Amino acid sequence: MYLPSFLALSALVSLAISTPSSSLHSRATCTVTSQGFEGLDDAPLINNAIKDCSAAGTIVLPQSYSIRSPLDLGPCQRCEIQLEGTLLISDDWAFWNNKEAYISVNGSRGLALRSVTGNGVIDGHAKGWYQRSRPYDTSLGNPYYKRDAYFDQPVLIPILGSEDIQISNILLKNAPREFFRVDAMSKGITLTDLTLLVEGHWYQDTWTRTETTAFQLRNSSSIRLNNITVDFRSSDNSAAVGSCVALDWGLSDVAINDISCSTTYWGIVIQMGGLDIRKCLPPSPVSSQVSRDILISNYTANSAWNLGFMNYDRETNATVINLTYEDLNFVGGGYLQNFLYSGCEDVWQNYTENYYNIWFKRFRGNLGDAAYACFHHDCLGYWKKGHVDFHFEDVPP
Repeated sequence: MYLPSFLALSALVSLAISTPSSSLHSRATCTVTSQGFEGLDDAPLINNAIKDCSAAGTIVLPQSYSIRSPLDLGPCQRCEIQLEGTLLISDDWAFWNNKEAYISVNGSRGLALRSVTGNGVIDGHAKGWYQRSRPYDTSLGNPYYKRDAYFDQPVLIPILGSEDIQISNILLKNAPREFFRVDAMSKGITLTDLTLLVEGHWYQDTWTRTETTAFQLRNSSSIRLNNITVDFRSSDNSAAVGSCVALDWGLSDVAINDISCSTTYWGIVIQMGGLDIRKCLPPSPVSSQVSRDILISNYTANSAWNLGFMNYDRETNATVINLTYEDLNFVGGGYLQNFLYSGCEDVWQNYTENYYNIWFKRFRGNLGDAAYACFHHDCLGYWKKGHVDFHFEDVPP
């Protein structure tokens, strides 16, 4: 059950709930009480509380909650959700397969999802999904693991067509496929003080070891990621798995500051067409795939490939303008990687790519593979059809 309260209600009703903070004044407060059993779905209770306190209200989640159906945060308009307990996603992969979201933020304005105490946890419960049995295919010569019946799990938190969204001070762990997706012309998205943890991820195959992504950003503006820890661990605690931040087309005014990517396969990389390749869709229906005005700073890099430029799946006019990587500390892994690849056709291709005013500044630590030379010599040949404008400042050769 949940308990709605308004400070204007009678004293009798007020006694039935915890006393609201004086700072809330006349704001509505809905406190949700868990049913206390993992087999019972608490999602409808939370969804009802969000509807009742959606207009500038506060929804308080102080306990552990079993989430067996999607949560819809879309109705929350200028409201706050305080997660002080745990949202435990069910591991019913058959039910979740092909759903759009575990926790949907679609069309919301002014939502704040945070933990005041720092005890808030969202648990995707995906350890079993990471280690599930997969079909094995040798038809192409080299054996690999195919997509299976449970491959298309939802995004943990997709933020779509939303504005003024703040998510902060929460631990998120073991999400299948994607933790966050920002897309569909969202703007004013601020994600701060977050830890994203993966435990026991499958690593035995190139495709499966990269099937989980921390942040996927596309077709949105004014995005801020600050004080972020991404810690992805494989089942043997040594192989690099997953992707940290994937930057797709249609982005503008993106600032990523004070972020650590640990043992992910891809670090913070340009991945044009990365979302479309998930299901081998046709190219995005836009005349040109452009992202611009992106700053990545104070980045602690420990991925197999810490930086990269990828053009997936027939994005024919990919363009990046004003991208800066600055103040990077390399703990391990590779430096720069160019990877022009059409994953659905399983062939290497050259497409038109344009890079204008790309800066690499103040790199320190173990830079790994000497790919710096690659961008001055051989690798520039990959961009025969496009424009390359790279600049280096205080970067070791």
